[in-house]
Amino acid sequence: MVYRVEYAESVEKDLAKLDKPLRAKVVHKIENYLARDPEGLGKPLAGVFKGFWRYRFDDYRIIYRIKYREILISVFRIGHRKNVYSKPLSS
Repeated sequence: MVYRVEYAESVEKDLAKLDKPLRAKVVHKIENYLARDPEGLGKPLAGVFKGFWRYRFDDYRIIYRIKYREILISVFRIGHRKNVYSKPLSS
């Protein structure tokens, strides 16, 4: 089963910070790999990020939530591993 993917408005800003080749790779990984197996490729987060998942791609992290009933992945943040967790998320 392939999940639909929706991006929060903040992700547009996150993607704009990446160079074009990296941006294309990240979107490709989300659309073609993560959308097919969000639980198997991701890892559940804890603490203030409980309920969210993370997918690791090189030094970057994709923070998302799985909506099982809607067969949907909501991507909330994309960023470098050193600062992607610096601000709390709003769902």
